[in-house]
Amino acid sequence: MSFDFGDVPTWISAISATGALIAAGFAAWWTSKTATSAGQQVVAVREQVEAEREQLELAKGEAERQQALAAQADERAAAAAERERVAAEAAESRAEAAAQRERAAYRAAEDRFLRAQLDTRAPTVYARATPGSVLREHTVATVDGPSPTPLLAVVPLATYQENPNAIFWSSRYSISETVSIPDDKFYVFVLTATIQFVNSSDVPARIDFPNLENVTLLGRRWGQELVVPPREARHVVARRKLESAGMKTNEGIGNPNVTTLDLEYWVRDLGTNVRDTFRLCLDMRYFERDGSRLTVKPEPAFPWEECFGGQIKQRLYEQLDTGEHFDK
Repeated sequence: MSFDFGDVPTWISAISATGALIAAGFAAWWTSKTATSAGQQVVAVREQVEAEREQLELAKGEAERQQALAAQADERAAAAAERERVAAEAAESRAEAAAQRERAAYRAAEDRFLRAQLDTRAPTVYARATPGSVLREHTVATVDGPSPTPLLAVVPLATYQENPNAIFWSSRYSISETVSIPDDKFYVFVLTATIQFVNSSDVPARIDFPNLENVTLLGRRWGQELVVPPREARHVVARRKLESAGMKTNEGIGNPNVTTLDLEYWVRDLGTNVRDTFRLCLDMRYFERDGSRLTVKPEPAFPWEECFGGQIKQRLYEQLDTGEHFDK
């Protein structure tokens, strides 16, 4: 048997082509297998990533839940702390209020005790006013004996300006009958009263006159106090000067500030711890209007022989009411 291979290079080429084809097929098969495996790996990786993502979401949700629980716990703790703080402040406030009440009660008791002590040392003084001046040094000699300065004296303005003191020492300036004064004439009227301060207590008294704007106390300087020993009396002479020019109308005459002699005075102990405020209001309504004339009567509308001062304010404890006896 004989074989005819013909052209050897051709046969070798065929074998080479067949081997290349087989190799290419194997390569394609391997590539396909590898690609399938890679795809499966990608799917597996994706599944793993998705599983991890789900785990992460679960972990995140758990973390958020734990955070929310922690926040709620913090809120509850803060609320509890706030309640405790409020309760502590309320307890402290109640304690402070109780302490203040105790201090107030103590101070009130001390104040009552001190005031009661001062009340026992406060002088008791009453003032008695009588018309005119009845003191010996304020009288003038007449054929009938001493003549007191009148309650109301009148003198022409020019005469008064020349010698203001003459009106107080001569009875000839007193009014004994009704006098009519035309509006074109100018006169000065002087209202005079004697005030006796009687100390009926066993302690000395100090009399102060805080307002002497419209009243003059004869022989006493502004701000000079009067001291009255226990169970004794002292006198002052008070006067008020009026001018007819201020009483040209009924309104002027009817004004209490014009036709009254008001004297406010304080009764105090020598240590000025206690002050009682009194006022004497003496009726001096001697005046009326009659057309263009001012009518002056020898007696006031409501004659009086004596008048007593009245207390116008509550007792003032000068040192206590300023709080000087309490520790600040």
